[in-house]
Amino acid sequence: MIEKEYKVMLDINQYNRILEWLQKEYSERFRRFIQINYYYDTPDWELDRLGITLRVRHKEDSLSVELKRKIESERHLNVSQELSDKIDKLPLVLKADQLSWRDIPGGYDEFALQGSLVTERVSCAIKDGLRIDLDKNFYLGIVDYEVEIEYESNLEKEASELAALFTKGNYIRPRGGKRKRLFAALSRLGSQLQGDDN
Repeated sequence: MIEKEYKVMLDINQYNRILEWLQKEYSERFRRFIQINYYYDTPDWELDRLGITLRVRHKEDSLSVELKRKIESERHLNVSQELSDKIDKLPLVLKADQLSWRDIPGGYDEFALQGSLVTERVSCAIKDGLRIDLDKNFYLGIVDYEVEIEYESNLEKEASELAALFTKGNYIRPRGGKRKRLFAALSRLGSQLQGDDN
């Protein structure tokens, strides 16, 4: 599946303003839930370097393993290829030969659990082909906020206008997707721990 979305980091005021607007304008289409992303990679984070996300997503009562590969990325616009399979339980190690799609770049065949990120998501289908996901993310003692506007190609102009409206043109510089932000926090934590050992 090809996914097209605008992804914008928010401050808490922007987040609250969008949340209030969604509750007021789209209360009948408004859904709130928790999802947990468990991220996998090689010990030297080769997938991260390649810009590939390998995760298990726990959403409501289901688990799915997902591979996300960026095709195009420009400022806040992301176009990705996403593959997904249902699984029964959360593994500590994902093995490539257990996935229906085995073509993971780099030639690695095992990927260990590296960390997790919890998202409190508000999802709202504005219309067919246009959905807003408003996220409050928790990882390693950090809380951040973002809005993802997922759209079909014929609605790109509307999606872009929503992103500009929500932030009133004051975009917070993107710091990468959820995986990238988690791995950056893990790296900082690792550096702090190494500094404490010296």
